[in-house]
Amino acid sequence: MHNIFDMGYLKLSLIAAALTVAAISVHSQDAREARYREDAYVEIMANPMKAGGGYYVRKFGDGPLTPAPKGYKPVYISYYARHGARYASGSDPYETVNAILEKAHSEGQLTALGEEFRSYFTGVFEDASGKDGDLSGLGFKHVRGIARTMYRRFPGVFKGKTRARALATCVPRVMLTMNSFMDELKSCDPDLDVDMNASEKYVDWLIPYDGNRRQIIRKSGRTPEADAAQEAFYEKVDRDAPMARLFKDVSWLDGQEISRRNVENGLWKVCAAAQCLEDKVGMAYFTTIWPPEEYFAKWEADNIGFYYYWGHSPVTEHRGTLGAVDIVQQAIIDTDADLAAIDSPDRVNLRLKFSHDTGVAPLLAFLKVNGMGAVIDDPSEIKNYFQDYKVAMGSNFQFVFYRSRRSPDIIFRLLYNGDEASLPLPEVSEGFYRWADFKAYYGPLVEEGQKRLKEIQESL
Repeated sequence: MHNIFDMGYLKLSLIAAALTVAAISVHSQDAREARYREDAYVEIMANPMKAGGGYYVRKFGDGPLTPAPKGYKPVYISYYARHGARYASGSDPYETVNAILEKAHSEGQLTALGEEFRSYFTGVFEDASGKDGDLSGLGFKHVRGIARTMYRRFPGVFKGKTRARALATCVPRVMLTMNSFMDELKSCDPDLDVDMNASEKYVDWLIPYDGNRRQIIRKSGRTPEADAAQEAFYEKVDRDAPMARLFKDVSWLDGQEISRRNVENGLWKVCAAAQCLEDKVGMAYFTTIWPPEEYFAKWEADNIGFYYYWGHSPVTEHRGTLGAVDIVQQAIIDTDADLAAIDSPDRVNLRLKFSHDTGVAPLLAFLKVNGMGAVIDDPSEIKNYFQDYKVAMGSNFQFVFYRSRRSPDIIFRLLYNGDEASLPLPEVSEGFYRWADFKAYYGPLVEEGQKRLKEIQESL
């Protein structure tokens, strides 16, 4: 995710050029996507924690589901997820914030609110120091809850001797997420045969953003036009007002060893991440340091970059979704192999993959889940069709497969964050799709994506 503090100021001519990209506000590859338009301003005013973007902590769906067609029973689950809630990350923002607060205090540069915040943050720092990006207590709790709900909803998958194969990236918070999830499943089903692994060997299709094609994927969402369009929104963000609430003289920040950019970025992160620690005081400071109009403006500018990086943006020629190509390709390979052997003694009933937001986000767009495949020309409409808070901590896809003795068709349903989700495919019945249709629709998109990745690689 890119934000105001990670972007340089671009020439006004570029900004003007990007804002004239097109006159049409939104068009869609699938007309049904229009029904998913969501007024992000209303959403964030109702729940300010959504302005935290990727730090957002949501409640996962656990209610009743639409019944499967008559005769169909669940037999297999393919799962792909982001790690659970974590501490703030990136250049250790807790150390940055603590250092600047202590220096400002010693030089008498803190306002009354700044001193109050410093007193509060002393306790936060004592706990969070050295935990950059680590899984939080809430992260463990959420992950276990998702596992319990899966077991309760689909007992047929766990009937008899059940085997689960799980993979995670080699990042501690992801490995702990996997371990916690599988431990909870094991407590629900003591006979569950669990195999867990974490290795760089699988990184190319667990998290392509960090794999062999990382240079291609990381550059795909950045173009001069995209940067200029985002910068136009950053120009609307008041950077001084939040700092003036904490520091008596905002210009004092410009002369410090720690850059003002890092101070601002660090403060935003530790306050946004307070929800990941169930820290209600920190959550209150988030909306005090940044009042509603200010945190919305900051969020919108960040979110535009999120769309350009991962969405079906015409400005980047849809290259952001290429980060999902290897993920989908491997999922098809694994699912076909597991379903073909579903009646064998050594069958695999659950295939689980634990990753990051940089895997979940492009996957949402590539699959066009719940309209997230919208092609948006007008930057001011991005916020209403593609929102980073939908890739919340612990976000997950559950593809649940069903079969019937009376039909050769394998069907599946998709749950995103525990709620029934839609795909641009014909439905067998409400919320259910044929696996053959999935492969017929997405298979060619994967092939085209692989071709584009190769072309980009050769052009570097």
